Amino acid sequence: MQQIHHFLVLLLPLIFVPLIISVTEVSAVGGWKPIKDPHVIEMAEFAVAEYNKQGQGKGSLKFVAVVSGETQGVFMGRKYRLVLKATDGTATKEYQAIVLEKLWLSFKKLVSFDPIQS
Repeated sequence: MQQIHHFLVLLLPLIFVPLIISVTEVSAVGGWKPIKDPHVIEMAEFAVAEYNKQGQGKGSLKFVAVVSGETQGVFMGRKYRLVLKATDGTATKEYQAIVLEKLWLSFKKLVSFDPIQS
């Protein structure tokens, strides 16, 4: 009987630690927060490239700079809301892009890419 008790005492942390970690990750889900991480540039470059690849930019947009970036924890990933500058060779305009990323899966998806009216 005592062996079973010791086994359960050793087994309980293996069950509850993953639960605590997953609850902590879910609680990180929330509102948009400003970000000044260099990773934002990578997300902005991806957004422009993906926009071009989808045929919407006709392959003509070139990334110029990130104006601002925000991040939001979402269930099982992270969203980036970026204001970026891109040029088509004749004019430089600002766009708002939203990118979903799941790092552990090496997954990125362009959710939206819209010109900002000035």
